[in-house]
Amino acid sequence: MTLPVALVTGFGPFLDVTDNPSERLARALDGREHAGLRVVGRVLPVSYARAPAALAEALDALRPRCVVAMGAGKDDVDVELVARNRVGSPHPDCDGHGRVGDLLDAAGPDARRPAAAVEARLRAWLSRADDGGPRSARASEDAGGYVCNALYYALLGHGVERAVFVHLPRRPDALAFANAQALILSALGHLAAI
Repeated sequence: MTLPVALVTGFGPFLDVTDNPSERLARALDGREHAGLRVVGRVLPVSYARAPAALAEALDALRPRCVVAMGAGKDDVDVELVARNRVGSPHPDCDGHGRVGDLLDAAGPDARRPAAAVEARLRAWLSRADDGGPRSARASEDAGGYVCNALYYALLGHGVERAVFVHLPRRPDALAFANAQALILSALGHLAAI
């Protein structure tokens, strides 16, 4: 029997981050089986144009049951619940493009959120830090203004219902790698159970 696919994406290096923890996690989880799912890891370029295109290609080819997209750039672990239709970072992507103030999709809504059932499940998971929930993660209403937000906006617009974006700390020492793996696998399990 073929297991349904869970797609896990990470980003490669960007700006001054040469060792992106999301890239290491996507590679480490690729090929694992968890919660009745076969995990497929993909590393995406930190590019406003190429990352959403690579994501769309993976979604079309794999038809995943659920998706956990990851990036690094905050101080804590944030489970993102909103993606905004605007670029807000002055930093250029890896292709040298900066797009401060630009809309990501001229025909798209101002913001996108996960499906209501997904958001409710994620909020419940995050609130149970003392009962099997992630001790180091919190819900966030701001995915930032850089490529992470752009990718999440594209992901939520692609029609994948069981999808979330997780921001990892950009400092490799801020979250033990084993804890990060457990956190992402736990998120996959919760998405798969919806």
